[in-house]
Amino acid sequence: MRDRAVTLLGAILVLAVVYGLVFDRRGEPEVSRPQSEEAGPNGYLALRVWLEQQGVAVTSVQTRFTDVLVDSGRLPPRGNVLVTTIPQQFRIRADEGDLLDQWVERGNTLLIMASIDDSAEWSIVGGVEMNSLDEVYRRTEVDFELASLDSEEDDDDEWSSVIVEAGEDLELHAIPGHPLTAGIRTLSTTSAYPSAVWKPALPERLLVSLATVATADASAIWQMPQGEGQILLVPVASLLTNRSIGRADNRKLVANLLRHGLATDGVVLFDDMHQGLSVLYDAQALFEDPRFRKTIWFVVGCWLIWVLGATARLVPSASPPDGPRQLDWLEAVGGLLHRKLSRADAGRLMVQRWFNDVRRARGVREAEHPDWAELRTVPALDQRRVDELERRYSALQAGAEVDLVGLHNELRELKRMIG
Repeated sequence: MRDRAVTLLGAILVLAVVYGLVFDRRGEPEVSRPQSEEAGPNGYLALRVWLEQQGVAVTSVQTRFTDVLVDSGRLPPRGNVLVTTIPQQFRIRADEGDLLDQWVERGNTLLIMASIDDSAEWSIVGGVEMNSLDEVYRRTEVDFELASLDSEEDDDDEWSSVIVEAGEDLELHAIPGHPLTAGIRTLSTTSAYPSAVWKPALPERLLVSLATVATADASAIWQMPQGEGQILLVPVASLLTNRSIGRADNRKLVANLLRHGLATDGVVLFDDMHQGLSVLYDAQALFEDPRFRKTIWFVVGCWLIWVLGATARLVPSASPPDGPRQLDWLEAVGGLLHRKLSRADAGRLMVQRWFNDVRRARGVREAEHPDWAELRTVPALDQRRVDELERRYSALQAGAEVDLVGLHNELRELKRMIG
């Protein structure tokens, strides 16, 4: 009875561990991510539906770029727009990055929504904000530094950075005179968490500024030509999300981009795969599938029945019969040969068998005794070692005992040399 009580306690502890690892999601608040099928505040569903209503072809990319951006005929070769958001849950691999650069250079547009000047809920993992600047640099080779306050609003002589408080509106003023800012005065969004405003630090490539931050001495949106295509970098990741797409002139920025960057047969692609929406494998969807939960509980129930039932597992195991084992047979045969066969005879048999193995490998009939002249015609053999082997064999013929282990190793080495 005591064994069953201990087993039951262990089963309860195992169940608690399984529940905590698989089913208990406390401490991990669910936040919406920038995905084209996400209806939460951080998703792009509103933007996607609006584009589809305008007759724009839209595709959710849920696989690696190596499966989508290759020249396979599934997409027009040029005139497409890819929307990607940084930071990403799964980073773009090196082979994907090379393919993405080539795709842009062929005449396509990459729209990067980067969480630089704002801090979104999905950019915080374990209480730590993911680094967007490194990812942006890998894609654009543009480095950043903190921006200072607007000189008209800064009464102090000392330089200070611009801080955007949580829940505070972040406004961008469009720079007129550019096709992408036509009809745009203000772009507006809100930062979920406190953030700082950044500006390019002596970029190594040509940047065309399209907007400025209202409260800082910094530009905010940049157009970068790349081959026959272009990259549009927006340092406010939440600007086109469900919560902000209808604010100010945000939608006009998308309309202008598609008017000048999307071909008639072009497609708008949403990079959902690197934000966790992937057809490759979705662990979250697996855990939330009711069939998975029912299967787990069925297996756990069967296991509990087995653990607590009248099984032989709790009965002391019977000792196996003490019969002869294979090792005992080998020791018996070895002992018999040791008593009946001298070391000299054993050595002679080893050499003769080795020599006949060599003759068979060369297609020659076996012989009773080694032919040393024939063996010296084998070019792969070291002649000094053949002479030494002949000397050992002559000693064995005279009845002398030799080191059988050393002789065995020598024969193996000579056979290895022959191949």
